[in-house]
Amino acid sequence: MTQIQIYPVLIDNINNEIITLGQMSFARKDKVRILRPESYWFNQIGEIVSIDKSPAMRYPVTVKFEKCDFKAFSGVDGGANTSQFSIKELEAATS
Repeated sequence: MTQIQIYPVLIDNINNEIITLGQMSFARKDKVRILRPESYWFNQIGEIVSIDKSPAMRYPVTVKFEKCDFKAFSGVDGGANTSQFSIKELEAATS
């Protein structure tokens, strides 16, 4: 299993300072809870499928869920069960 060390930072636009959020480590197959409030899967637990190593990626972590989103119920074939998130929108799930 490949493990990636990710160091998220925030840039303060007012003072032009870089704020370090701390060291977070995620790997494939880790269970994570979604913290993005506008996401369909807010507070749901999913499994990390892939992590993009490129620093230019805005949402580098792809997370897979067991249930499909609302498109599966509105007549559209299928529906999505994966979505991409940034590191700060995820937290490690205990169960």
